[in-house]
Amino acid sequence: MRTFCTVLLLLLHCVSMAGPVAAQEVGVEVGTEVAVSDTAELAELAPVELFLRASSSALQFEHMREPSRRILVSNHEESLPYLVTRLDTDDARERHALEDILVRIGPAAAEPVIEAFLLEAGRTETTRGARLAAAVLGRIGEACAVDPLASVHDHHDWKLRGAIGGALGRIGTAETVPPLVSLLEDENEVVRKSAAVGLRRVAVRAHDDEAPDPDAAAALDADVIESLARALGDPNYAVRYSSADALARIGETALPLLFEIGEGDAIEARLMALRAIGAGGSRKALTPLVRALQDSDRSRQARPSSAGASCRFGPPSVRRRIGRRRTRLREPLAAAAGAHELPPSEALPSGSPHRISGPMDLCF
Repeated sequence: MRTFCTVLLLLLHCVSMAGPVAAQEVGVEVGTEVAVSDTAELAELAPVELFLRASSSALQFEHMREPSRRILVSNHEESLPYLVTRLDTDDARERHALEDILVRIGPAAAEPVIEAFLLEAGRTETTRGARLAAAVLGRIGEACAVDPLASVHDHHDWKLRGAIGGALGRIGTAETVPPLVSLLEDENEVVRKSAAVGLRRVAVRAHDDEAPDPDAAAALDADVIESLARALGDPNYAVRYSSADALARIGETALPLLFEIGEGDAIEARLMALRAIGAGGSRKALTPLVRALQDSDRSRQARPSSAGASCRFGPPSVRRRIGRRRTRLREPLAAAAGAHELPPSEALPSGSPHRISGPMDLCF
């Protein structure tokens, strides 16, 4: 009798476990059918309903998120009037979804977003919508957005000024250079850094190997180089670093002023000038770099920076030797550049070991 009861209990347990499994299998099949049905019906929804699904984090809409975005993009003539009204949303998911959708729409979204940008920039209580519109315009990259963006580059909100600097830099045409130079003098360090990064992007576009932009290259004239050179002494490190990077991208036209700063007394500007000289990769830079390495009358901080910049020119074996700090200065530089490019021998006294010391993270 006891054995019979035990077997009966085991059978009942197996049946109770099989029920939920079967129900789950049925539920998956039903859920799949419902999901397919829901997705098929998305095309009939209005833009407001589609955007709700495209930006929602709810599990019930997860399978609809990407299909909804695709429909909003393909039917942009119908969806754009509604989408631009959502630019001032404070919901992070909605902002991310909105930027993604508008950028995927592309040039067709430029004019509606420009209109919304100017409207949002005129609001006094928030610039949230204007900042998102600026980010979208920068990523779309249409030249027609330059003038509207530049027209409010002196806005009272520094966050919007920074967003405008980022957008102008992404567009990267010659017309973006004057407002970016103006933003480089801004009172806010975040805005100044945004402007310096923007000018770097213009320089990259100007000297692109596959499709160089001669107009952008011409816009990066002596006045622009001088403005970036002044920024090498900025109190904020990120501004100094970004400005040095921009000057390095501009290339040899910036070298004379960088050489002058590299021999100056302002240590922060000098360090960044040496970084820019090394990052530019011009062989003309070797002599001033060697001179800076031998300058015992200046701050010792500049010599490691010069060593790091010198690493740019040598073969891997030379760079390794400099990095390990085990060789004399003259040996690796002579191997990298040739003796004719070094200063006169009296500038490098043979009796001094001149070992390189200090941080080597400035090697490029």
